[in-house]
Amino acid sequence: MDRILALINQARDLDWMQTIQNPYVIAAIVVLLALSFWRKAYAAVAVIIVVVAFIPLSYYTLPKGEEEIDVAKVAIFAGGSAILGGILIYFGFVKGK
Repeated sequence: MDRILALINQARDLDWMQTIQNPYVIAAIVVLLALSFWRKAYAAVAVIIVVVAFIPLSYYTLPKGEEEIDVAKVAIFAGGSAILGGILIYFGFVKGK
């Protein structure tokens, strides 16, 4: 249980924007996208794109630390999350095989 809590705390303290700007992470994402396109696994492509898009969405809209919650930013976050969820639903259920 202590390992799980340590992992959660480490993930919370990680700077996600710096992580996705790392060239090794970008290369891994490009390789995963290329393999997914090659295998025609469009649902996997959608999941990769949505996960990568969710990181900047949450970074720029959600409050950091003890900041107050801004209603306009929460609305942007909710709308962006709905769009990303719609993309997953479309590729997972509508376009899925």
